[in-house]
Parts: sequence; C-alpha cells; structure tokens
Amino acid sequence: MIYLDNAATTMMKPGCVVRAVADAMTSFGGVGRGVHPASIAAGMAVYRARAAVANLLGAPGASSVAFTNNATMALNIAIDGLLAPGQRALTTAASHNSVLRPLFRLRDTADCSVDIAPIDANGSLDFEVYAELLKRKPALVAVTHASNLTGDVYDVARMCAMAHEVGAKFVLDAAQTAGSYPLNMAEIGADVVCFTGHKSLLGPQGTGGLCVACGIEIAPLLEGGSGTHSYDERHPLFMPERLEAGTLNAHGVAGLAAGIGYIEGTLGGPSGVHEHAGALAQHFADAVSGVSGVKVEGGGLILEKGLVEKDFEDLAKEGVWVVGEIGLGTVNNPETAAPMVEWAHKHGFKVQMHTGGTSIPGSSTVTADDVIKTKPDVVSHINGGPTSIPLHEVDRIMDETPFAMEIVQCGNPKTAQYVLNRAAEKGQLGRVIFGNDAPSGTGIIPLGIMRNISFAASMTDIAPEVCVAMATGNPAKVYTKLNRGVIAPGKEADLLIMDTPMGSVGKDAMEAFAAGDIPGLSYVIIDGKINVKKSSNTPPASRKPC
Repeated sequence: MIYLDNAATTMMKPGCVVRAVADAMTSFGGVGRGVHPASIAAGMAVYRARAAVANLLGAPGASSVAFTNNATMALNIAIDGLLAPGQRALTTAASHNSVLRPLFRLRDTADCSVDIAPIDANGSLDFEVYAELLKRKPALVAVTHASNLTGDVYDVARMCAMAHEVGAKFVLDAAQTAGSYPLNMAEIGADVVCFTGHKSLLGPQGTGGLCVACGIEIAPLLEGGSGTHSYDERHPLFMPERLEAGTLNAHGVAGLAAGIGYIEGTLGGPSGVHEHAGALAQHFADAVSGVSGVKVEGGGLILEKGLVEKDFEDLAKEGVWVVGEIGLGTVNNPETAAPMVEWAHKHGFKVQMHTGGTSIPGSSTVTADDVIKTKPDVVSHINGGPTSIPLHEVDRIMDETPFAMEIVQCGNPKTAQYVLNRAAEKGQLGRVIFGNDAPSGTGIIPLGIMRNISFAASMTDIAPEVCVAMATGNPAKVYTKLNRGVIAPGKEADLLIMDTPMGSVGKDAMEAFAAGDIPGLSYVIIDGKINVKKSSNTPPASRKPC
C-alpha cells in the first residue's frame, strides 16, 4: 500500500511503538492508583512521556504536559477553560473545526463573540485585518499552526506577540506540526500548545494533550477520577492532574513516548522529518510528471480581497493563467471583481464566472446583470451549478455579451437545451463549450463530457460532430494555452478512438451520439502513445482500429 493520508493519521507506526504498547498491555497497572510495581511502572512511563513531550515542544517541564484523547479534546479543554462567558475570541479562516466549533459553542451558549481573520489568496494570514481585529481586545486567540488541507504554515510567533500586546491568551493547535515541523513553545510565546499523538508524533490513536505555560490557569472541563486528593469535593487544581480526569491511557502514552524517541533518535527530530517530507513530496511530483498519459492542469486563481495588479503579474510569470469561478471567494460581486478582471485580462488570464444559485460553501447567487458588469471570458455552468438562472437572464447573456457559455452535465437540462437551440438559431454554436464542473460543484462525474455530447446530439437538431466540437475545438479557442483540442501540427496528440457501442442502433460513433448513446472507447492516445485499450465506463466498441 502507498499511504498518503498522514494529515489524518500516520498508519505505518515504527516497530518500537507497537512493542511499547504491547509491553505496556502486559505490565502496567493504573497510573497513580497504587504503590505496587505495576502502578509505579505505569506512573514512571507516563512521567517519561510527559518529559519527552516537554522536551520536543519546548514546554516548561513534565508537569506542564497534560494528556488527553486527542488534539480536539485538548482544544476543547483549553478554549472552554480560558474563555469566560461574554468574552471575545479571535481565530483565523484557516483554523480546523476543532478550534472553530468550541468557539462557536461558547458563542451560542455563553454569549461570547468570535472574530475570524481572513486568509489571503496566497494562503497567508492577512495581518492587516488580524491587527484590526485585535483592537477589539479579545481575551483569547486560538489558531491553527498549519492547515491540514493546504499545508500552509502560519507565522504563529508573530501572531502570538501581537495577541499578547492586547492582553490576549494564545492557544496554538499544533495537530499537524508537532513532530513534523520545528516547534518551540517558549520561542513562540504560546500560552497553550495542543497536540495529537497519532499523526506526526507516530503514536497510537487515542493519545494527545496540551502543554501549558507557567502561570496559565485553565478551568477543568471534566472532574472526577483522580488518583490523588480522592476525598476533595472538587477536582485537584495542580498540574497536570488539573486537566486529567479519569484513568489515563497509559498504554497509548507509552507508545507515544516511543514514537517521540524514534523521531529524535532515528529521524533527526522534527527538522529531519520536515526535510524528509519535503523530499518525498518533490519525488512524488517528479515521478508523476514523468508518467505517460498523466497531465496535471493546475494553477487556477480564486479571487480574494486584497489582491493587487502585481499579484496577477507575478502569478502569470509562474504559469498561472486561469481565474477560477468568480463567486466562490470573498470577491463575489461586480464592484470588487471587475477591476481584478481587468488586471487578469491584462496579464493573459482567462476568467470564469460562477452563474446561477449557490452550490458549495463560499459561493453566491450570480445573475446575468452580475456577469455583464464583470465581463468574464466564460459563463460557467450557464445551465446551473446546480440551479440555473431564469431563461430571460440566459437571453440577456446571449444577446448582450460575446462570452463563452459552459454547459455542464449535472446542471438544469431544460436550460441546457434552451441554450443549445438559441445558439443554433443565432449562429453562435461556437460560443458553447462543455464542462463537468469538477472537482468542485457537483464533484467528478464519470463520462460527464460524453454525456453532454450525447444530450446535445440527441435532444436538439445540432449535428453530432458539432456537438463533439463543443467539447474539443470550442474550448481550445477559449483556453488557448491548453495547446490541444484540435488536430493540427504542433498540437498535443491527445485522442479518443471510439465507435458505436455494442447494442446501439447507431452505425458509428456519431450516429450513436445522435441516438442518445455514449460510444464505446477503443483507444485513449496521449501524446501519440496508446495508453488505454479498454474502457471500464462504456460498453465495448463494436470495432477496434487495425
């Protein structure tokens, strides 16, 4: 197995971790529950684990480390224990929902206020907005060190210093960086660092915790089940017992300690892990780029507030030339979008614009008037993504603009048919292109483009070969930098060889399309090489090329 889901959990644990857990299962008693050898052994192992975590993450000492089930539990403890009713908190748009949900719960149940600082288009924190939000005097700033989705790492030392200037406590979610990225709590200045054991620390699932700076008092979230002060009415308030209610997962903690030992003794510490991960990522990218038949067309830009013309100039130099659907980011209206579209066009970008109702979080309803004022190159999913604009607004786009109109397979079929028929009447079939709205919107649709061709050829009077052009030559005329879509000298030879599928009434591929069938694929040719000789998603072709 090639495992690439380490942001969720590390699967391939070192042998020393497995052995540590197995040994603990046969030798540990309850931590702090007795003075017999099994209990003492468990207690000493847990202490050594606390010391290992403190050393790795730059915490004040072993007693500053409290163990929990995971980083989510640790964050709930920290946020709930530091943010009093009616107080204000600040986080960022990059924060994991393990940060956001505890904050939103206190917003809903304890009259707390929650501000969210935005992330720029390049993935970095908008420090200008962050500074403005700090002027509201939050009592707590809780942020994520690195995004589990994008991999962006944030300047938390700077964020922490700014938070302390206004008297806020600073809680850091280090679930993605503890063990894989150099992290020193003291150098950052964080009041609390929350970590999980099962990711880059290479420990078992069910382990995690929080490191608490000296002088920071967190109100316990849970009470009961301590091994000390058993007759007190309330839970002990000294660390680490203060934040540990119930019997510890000593078996898992032993595995966590072994994982930390492996990181420091074998992998060269977090810096070594970080360098190794970077090298693996580069190796993967290099290897994929050399695989025959695999092409990656990436680099679409989603417009966000704060972009300036130089950003478009710089991105163009890096090979980015497509603006992804306007309407998905913070720039979702003509007033803010139009100036950026002018910059995009100036620097050679092709601009798409979301059309119709909302589809995914962050999108907004986009009308014909919005499109006309913004002046994109492509009206994305004019037949709905998934809900369509009214037909009279379709008419406005067709009559008042020259923009290309994209039809998607999972949109509104009535609108799709209307656009096709009107384009034929107006002699504007060259404006129609087919797309599948993937990977966003409705997701990846198998055979989505082929289904578009079949729909158009069978439900209108448009010739099937013209419908094929809507999926090939027409997009090539719009997205000129793709260098494919037409057969010509110098163009990339990416071809589908297809024929009428077995059982179809059509005598060839074009007749199959006209009959509403999807042709059977015989060959897929990439850069002149046959890569696929059989399709798993279509019926077999009646004939094969010689």
